[in-house]
Amino acid sequence: MQEAINAGQQPRRIYATEKFLNERELKPFYDQTTEISPDVAKHLAETETPQGIFAVLPLEEDKLSEPLSGQYLLLDAIQDPGNVGTLVRTADAAGVKTVVFGGGTADPFNPKVLRAMQGSQFHVKIVSTPLPRLVENLKKAGIPVYGSELNDAAKPYREVAPSDQFALIVGNEGNGMSQDLLAATDQNLYIPIKGARNL
Repeated sequence: MQEAINAGQQPRRIYATEKFLNERELKPFYDQTTEISPDVAKHLAETETPQGIFAVLPLEEDKLSEPLSGQYLLLDAIQDPGNVGTLVRTADAAGVKTVVFGGGTADPFNPKVLRAMQGSQFHVKIVSTPLPRLVENLKKAGIPVYGSELNDAAKPYREVAPSDQFALIVGNEGNGMSQDLLAATDQNLYIPIKGARNL
């Protein structure tokens, strides 16, 4: 919840177990806070060991800013909520400011996705939009679009000059990127793995 407050989000309602009612960050929201039992907390969190504080926040989804500019991570049918959250956190850590949830990707408001993002959703712009149209618009704006398909034409990511303007597509866990998106990329990149075998 602290991440939401730091990002300027104002909770509409807060629910907390007795153990957490006296937490410092809840003091300004005394009138909006309701005590709940540990059993209710477990039900809300859908986990065995819930944190004990729950906030109801405005349901807002960002839109892409025009003109298109900056760095984008595009998620192509990433289905596992944990994977989605990890990718959003990685984008946050890398300084990528926009993560786009394409078709077939887990819902950004899915409770498991929200938990896996661990607050990074308050640091990056989360947008849901069809990727084929977005890729076309990114290319029209002069922003290179990179894929992550490991094939004979793929290059190690270090061979591409760093830039503050790019989009990177990450494909489905089992099937990789869609062929239409793959055909639209400017280049495919991979991360070499140093170990028993070199890729």
